[in-house]
Amino acid sequence: KVCIIGAGVAGLSSARLLHKSSLPFVVVEGSERIGGRVYPFEYSLIFESVGDFDLFSQFVDVHMEEADLSVEDKASFSSFVADLEEIYSSAAEKTPSVSVKEAFERDFNRFIESSPDRQNRRPSFESLARFYLSYYEMEWAANCEKMALANFSVWDDDSSSCAESFALDSRGYKRIIDVLVEGIPKECIRLGATVTSVNYENEKSVLVKFADGMEEEFGSVIVTSSLGYLKKHAATMFTPPLSEKKIQAIEAIGFGDMQKLFLEYDTPFWDDETESIKTMGVASSPLLGRGNLFEVVDWSPKTLTLWLSGPAVEYASTRSDEQLKEEITLHLRKALGDDAIDAPTQIMRHCWKADPLVLGSYSYLTPESVKMEGANESLAQPILSSIDGRPLVCFAGEATHSTFYQTTCGAYLSGEREANRL
Repeated sequence: KVCIIGAGVAGLSSARLLHKSSLPFVVVEGSERIGGRVYPFEYSLIFESVGDFDLFSQFVDVHMEEADLSVEDKASFSSFVADLEEIYSSAAEKTPSVSVKEAFERDFNRFIESSPDRQNRRPSFESLARFYLSYYEMEWAANCEKMALANFSVWDDDSSSCAESFALDSRGYKRIIDVLVEGIPKECIRLGATVTSVNYENEKSVLVKFADGMEEEFGSVIVTSSLGYLKKHAATMFTPPLSEKKIQAIEAIGFGDMQKLFLEYDTPFWDDETESIKTMGVASSPLLGRGNLFEVVDWSPKTLTLWLSGPAVEYASTRSDEQLKEEITLHLRKALGDDAIDAPTQIMRHCWKADPLVLGSYSYLTPESVKMEGANESLAQPILSSIDGRPLVCFAGEATHSTFYQTTCGAYLSGEREANRL
């Protein structure tokens, strides 16, 4: 019997394949719901295709709370950043371990120093620079200082074109989770079952201990815990301890911060033609000081989605809904020059950084993980029995996919990979 730890996309993918293969299994999930980092709202799948970078390639429409720039200055900055990601993708082949922040600061300094007029307005241009870097923080859930250029050359969704991604409508990922769980017997999924230790020392079976004190013996285990969870617990969770190389991979691969706030209004302060609002707060603001993208939710026209990244994620976790409403409203009034903007009536959110079973959003390559080479592969490497070579402990999840990390697709494929291995 196989124990699958985690009922996220990777765990459900493993379970689905094991069930089709008539192999006995149980999925154990620490929370009281399935889905993992998919937290469904009751919202049809693909709604429209959208350009990944379109919203961050033009800065003329950025509303700055202070030290605003002229249309011409914003246009010159837009021209400066237009080809940077393509340049970094090429540079990634030669200098994969250089960070995005390091590469950008070099290019940004050249941009400023090429014009005496720009040097006089450097603080204002630095505001736009923070907005630009927030694109990478949101898109990759990565700290730019720790995000290696290698991500641009290694990450691959195996599609013929990466120019578009797809947005979901009101049902979101709920339908995907429904399909994954279809046919899996309910008795094969245990919720509220947190695993505290995985012991494989006899090399014939695996003893799994749970937070309630119960123990159960299995033939094999598939661990689909988030990288954030492994970063905190891997050193004490496994007996014998994991190999030095696997621990090194867990520590080296980045696990970022990204969060969405859904802001619902009684009466929208934007018009029907508005698709997004881009603002720039003051540098000292931990919540709104980097670059803010408020997107109008297509299937709920009275709702905005605010993407948070970097330090704003942790800060938001310390603030109540009412405090966030107040800070966001004050910022919008200043940035848009409209004191009549009302506060949102409701905020909907889930803080993955503070979720004890996740502890972040998703993985990315750091300079350290690039230098160790094959970090994702090392994380994915199963622990085999020295007696008969059978896989005792397998590892799945988005961070174990070497080219499609970060994604639910990568998680799904990794779950299938380990089920096929067994």
